[in-house]
Amino acid sequence: MRAGILMAVILMAGIPGFCQVEPTATGGAAVPDADEQMKMPPPVNGIPYPGQTASDKRSNFLSFGIGVTSAYFDNVLLGIAAQPVGDEMYSISPGMTYNTETPRQSRNLVYTSGYTFYQHSTALNYLDQAATATFQERFTHRVTLNLSDSFVQSSGLFNQSYGGAVSGAVTAQQQLIIAPFAKQITNTASAELSVQYGRDAMLGASFNAGTLSFPDISQAQGLNNSQLYGGSAFWNRRLSQYDYLGAIYQVQRMTTSPVPAVADIEAVWGFYTHYFNRAASFSIAAGPGYGGLSAPGVASSHSWTPGATFSMGWQASNTNFALSYMHGETPMIGFPGIFSTDTGLVSVTQKFHQSWNASASGSYGNFSNLVPQFPSGLPGGHSAMGSISIQYVMSPNLTTQGGYTRLHQSYSSLTTFAQNPDSDEVFISVVYQFRKSIGR
Repeated sequence: MRAGILMAVILMAGIPGFCQVEPTATGGAAVPDADEQMKMPPPVNGIPYPGQTASDKRSNFLSFGIGVTSAYFDNVLLGIAAQPVGDEMYSISPGMTYNTETPRQSRNLVYTSGYTFYQHSTALNYLDQAATATFQERFTHRVTLNLSDSFVQSSGLFNQSYGGAVSGAVTAQQQLIIAPFAKQITNTASAELSVQYGRDAMLGASFNAGTLSFPDISQAQGLNNSQLYGGSAFWNRRLSQYDYLGAIYQVQRMTTSPVPAVADIEAVWGFYTHYFNRAASFSIAAGPGYGGLSAPGVASSHSWTPGATFSMGWQASNTNFALSYMHGETPMIGFPGIFSTDTGLVSVTQKFHQSWNASASGSYGNFSNLVPQFPSGLPGGHSAMGSISIQYVMSPNLTTQGGYTRLHQSYSSLTTFAQNPDSDEVFISVVYQFRKSIGR
């Protein structure tokens, strides 16, 4: 794993999960509060499940850190060389996190940067940076605004955001393909407003936008620069202190270049969420999707596809688990067309001791083009990534982590992945960070 993402994971350990589950001190059988304020179930709140255990949650702090990583790749020229070429990688990554949290407002900012260099394949050396900002304002106990923005500039292999964080949102966009060592810039933003108009009823609306751009498109042959815009409206009903039911209407539009195409998607979802207690919940959603594709010189095409999602999250004192699966009709970032996709994400973290954590994550994506007659369309393919790591807290300021990551991609029609499409990484890192409490 690249040092920039490693720093983001470690520094973001204090980021709160606003609405997925509400961890208790023990992770026991406490039930959701039956007060007047409703929850925002995972299918509509747009916020990923927490990625850390409840005992690692922090708030109201400012931290600075620097990480040093050494890794070995068994195939640094992924998809290019006729035979795998191994190499050692080293990186230095500074970063900072700013977090404040009050009963009415939450703010979080994370920034990381880093320089990565290879012992032999020096042409792959690169500078990356990433920034994430989230903001929540509760104007009243019935009106809430959520804002978020994420920016990543990278050209590394294992620091691209394949799959993304585990989320229960039906609007979640997942990058299913990693362009090996292609310089790229991604930026995503979202805004959501929810209004509780009765004791057990809520309405809301959201807007999201995202871009994927390759400064040198020749480094990512077969892929396209993409712009994605979308919005949704939802109705949320509390059936009991444990159960929520609702409906979502969703629209999305994606444009691509240099292959000019416009993909439009409309979908209607019904959802149900059950809270086992403050620390655990599961959600399901299902509904039809309708898509259309238009491009110069090509007859417009339309299709209907049923969609379904399942997700669950559990955040206890020493254990964190999140899982999601989605089937549906979506535009696929980086490609002109409309695709039937099946994607799954899983994340597990276990604290064995005050100083020892173990984590594992996996992601899988399989898709097929619903408009195969499109001249520049991708017939389909699949990707899978898995990672395991162990973290040891040497002192309040010093942490070390080691792990293994494997990437597999199968896209026969893309020259970028024509040869040796798999890669393995073994890494070890040391991170020093200083944290100061603020706002208290």
